[in-house]
Amino acid sequence: MTKISIFDQKFEFSIIKHFRDPQECEIQKDDPLTVSNGGITVRMAVNMLDMANNVMEKLENIKKPTFIASGSDDYILDPKGCEICSKKIQNNVYKLYDGAYHSLHVELEETRQEFFSDLKLWIQNLL
Repeated sequence: MTKISIFDQKFEFSIIKHFRDPQECEIQKDDPLTVSNGGITVRMAVNMLDMANNVMEKLENIKKPTFIASGSDDYILDPKGCEICSKKIQNNVYKLYDGAYHSLHVELEETRQEFFSDLKLWIQNLL
């Protein structure tokens, strides 16, 4: 299957744009599963868009407590999507972490601790 770029410029996976923690950058550089394949297939792009539309249409059906978290500088998912989700899901807690990227669980120490603390508190409040 031919792989194409759906961006104006060739998309290249940049460790630096995905992880702020220098140690995590090194871990990811050495991970054979963290590689750029030069783009995604058209089928995958279409499936991702279809799935996103499907999820967005059903957000109001979510009745369970939901924790929504995003980094304000996420390069993978637009934080505006999380904001939209927070407006459509009735019983949610939404937290935007200033300056954070996509992977909150491996963010810089301060952000990582804040994220895990918020998540722990949210879980404790459910119990």
